[in-house]
Parts: sequence; structure tokens; C-alpha cells
Amino acid sequence: MTTQTRRQNSRPFHVGLPHRQLVRENAICTCIGTPKQVQASSLSPSTPSGHVRTAKFIREGWLVAGCLNGYIHVYSDTMEKVASFHAHDSAISSLDVHPTEPYIVSSSDKGLKLWNWENCQLIDSFETQHNIIEVKFNPTNADSCFAFTSCGLQIFEYESEECDQILLHGVNIVCSHPNFPILLTGSEKGNIHLWNSHTLRLEGKYNFYLGEVTAIACMKDSK
Repeated sequence: MTTQTRRQNSRPFHVGLPHRQLVRENAICTCIGTPKQVQASSLSPSTPSGHVRTAKFIREGWLVAGCLNGYIHVYSDTMEKVASFHAHDSAISSLDVHPTEPYIVSSSDKGLKLWNWENCQLIDSFETQHNIIEVKFNPTNADSCFAFTSCGLQIFEYESEECDQILLHGVNIVCSHPNFPILLTGSEKGNIHLWNSHTLRLEGKYNFYLGEVTAIACMKDSK
């Protein structure tokens, strides 16, 4: 792992497996095991200017990585490259993995695309009016995904190709509850809003007066 990289992110554990990943611009380090016994391995994209921007675990501990040159790479648990395809013309800003199907949703600039990572085929694509910061599949409705932009939140139904929008200003982060149809957003002013992901109605609002909200996480099976 070189010390010259500028971007470094810690990623959550893989569900059901003791995996953790560290993402840097030019490499991904995957740690497997408990704190007392850890096996670490790393990989680097082989394409020119293919610095890693974001990465997610998929089934059986496999890894999917989005790069600054617009490529998406899929690696097995032994770090063997399984698939590689050119997804966008510019840097991939975010990606997420479908909970049950072999689908990936990726974003770059104002566009998002839905892919089948098994055959590298494009399923659908959408355009927004603003740059996309983050994309996520809806855990309670597998036929939709969220696109978080600088001016609000958009919900895309890729089966019906419909789009709904929640206009939010000053929002930093969005998080989906893993068990309930609840979408959480955090703002610069410290507000946390709870939205019904089916009806898009506001269900609650909180402020703990701790300053700007920069991250939100939900525990599975929590209430």
C-alpha cells in the first residue's frame, strides 16, 4: 500500500463473513478474519488511470470495484478478476449491489446505470439534472433505487421507468434501513429526517444538536 495516495475509505464488514475492506485510489486491501487472526490481501486495477474510487462486497465474499476511468471490475474471493467492463465515460462516483439479483447500480456525473455483473450487460440507464453523489438499492423494494444529488433525492423505479423526487437542501448523507421501509437523511444543520420509502412521506424529524450530520448507519434487526 503506497503512502502517496490521497483518498482512503474504510468500508463495512461483509454481511455474514468476517471481511473488511480499505479502499484507496490505487489499491483495495481486504482483511479476512478476527482481530486476533487476520489475513490481508490487496489488488490494483490493471487499466490505465484505473484508480479505485469505490468498492462493495457481493456474494461469497467477492468484490466489485468502480474506478476513476469509468471501469467496473469484479474480483473473486481469491482476488482473481472475474469480469471487467467500461461502465461510464468519466469517474464512477458511487455504486451499490442488488440484495438478491446479480445487479449493480453505478453513477457518474449526472447519470446512473443498472448492470448485470454476471454478463456485463447494461439493463437500464437514467439521467438526472444534477451531479449524483451516491446511489443505493432500496432494501425493501428490490425494483427501485435511490439517487442522492446535490439538490435532493430521486427514487427510480427501473421496471416501470418512473422517477419520484424529494427536494431536500443541505443534505449530506442518505441511508436505508435494512429491515423497514424507512429512508434516513442527514443535513448540514444537524437534522435527521425519516421518510417512508414507499409513499415518500415524512415520518419523523430529529436533531440532537451535535452539529452537521456526516454519516448514518442502521443495525440490522434494530427497531
